[in-house]
Formats: sequence, structure tokens, C-alpha cells
Amino acid sequence: MKKAISAAVVFLAFGLAYALGVPPGDRLPVLLEARMLSPDVLLAVFDRPVDEGFERQLDEPVAPCEERLLTIRATDSGTGFSSEVSLSVTGINPSLPDALINEFTTKGSARHPDRTEILFLTAGSTLGLYLTNTSEGFVFPDLSVSPGDLYVYEWKGGLSMNNGRIELRENSGRDAVIIDAAVYSNRGAEENSACWSGPALDSRKGSATKSFSRRPGVPDTDTAADWFVTPVRGSSFGRENGEP
Repeated sequence: MKKAISAAVVFLAFGLAYALGVPPGDRLPVLLEARMLSPDVLLAVFDRPVDEGFERQLDEPVAPCEERLLTIRATDSGTGFSSEVSLSVTGINPSLPDALINEFTTKGSARHPDRTEILFLTAGSTLGLYLTNTSEGFVFPDLSVSPGDLYVYEWKGGLSMNNGRIELRENSGRDAVIIDAAVYSNRGAEENSACWSGPALDSRKGSATKSFSRRPGVPDTDTAADWFVTPVRGSSFGRENGEP
């Protein structure tokens, strides 16, 4: 299920409140999150109400995958203090299909490299869709997909063998919406974050040919219950997942 994350954004004029001797309760609004809701609507969330609101209509749309530096004004609705904030945003594709991480391996070999499979649930264009393991990322080209289509990505640098997180995002922006995630660990770790809740998948059970596969026909719950481990040589990349 899609969830938004908050991340650091490039700021200008921070420290101005301190330099002016503004009391702590009257400091300038702090930007918490910034991302595009549509090609011409920016979501800019601050730590308090601002006169301009959290949604801003842009004069010029931001194209899918385009990175643009914007400067916006934020006026504290309570104190009237205002500042200009510069931030970088990445354009989104309004025609993205619904999609899920469907299968992956983390202990690849020369013959069977680490791969991750994406299952598309609806029709659309994949332009700008972003698959990442936090250290490597892949921006999808413009592909037209239909429900049930699969896309298999081979990780250039491989995945961390034992502990890691794979994310599918709407784009490569720092505050992009996370569409789906898979978390794995050999330490019995638990994680409650965007698109994952509870114990991680046990990476000790996988191998180069024993993949973590999504249970077919089961609703997505963002938990380990959505997944099973295939038998040796049972990975099915590019084909419909089998039954547990």
C-alpha cells in the first residue's frame, strides 16, 4: 500500500530566526515534506499552519522524472513571520500503474544473479517508477503495461545478502511515495515503517535459486505473511508465482 515518507529537503534561510533573536515559539515555519501530487500541484508540509496552505498550484507543470529547484514562501499563520524556502522536487507520472514487489533473491551467484520482479496490477505507463535497495536504484523507462505483466530487474551491484530493504517508489525524489516494500533479515529483526509492519523475512531461508515469492491471490498486508520461500531451483522470475 502506498505511503509517504518525510525526508530532509534543501533549505535556505535557516538560522535567520536565531540571528534575529526570534523567541523559540515564534521561529520560522520548518518544512517537513515536499513532493509533487500531480504535474502542477506541490505538497509542501510545514510544522505549523501557513497562510499559503500546504498545497501549491504551480504556474508551469513539472514533467515526469524532471528535477526542478523551486522557491516558495511560508508565512506562519499565527505570528506572521515568513521566509523563503528552496527545495528540489521530482516530477511524477500521473499514469503510473498499481504495482507490487513480487519476487526477489538476495544470495545471487554468477549463474543466478540477484533479481527483483515487479507485478503490475493495473494498466499504465511505468515512466519514472523507481526501484531501490537504498544503495542502488533503477528508474523505469516508459513502458506500457497491462494487469498481470511482470518486469524483472537484475541488480548491478547485487543485494545485501542478509539484511536489507527493497522499495518501489513513485519516482526517485527524496520524499517520493513508497508504493511497496520488502524487508529481510538474518537477525529476527522487526520493522514498522512505510509499507512494512512486523518481523522481517528470514534471509537465512533463501538462496540463489530459492526466492522470496509473493503468495498469489493474497491481499497485500505489508507483512511477512504475504510471502513464502520457494524450493531449491524453484524461483519463477518472469513467470507467474507458484503456490507455497
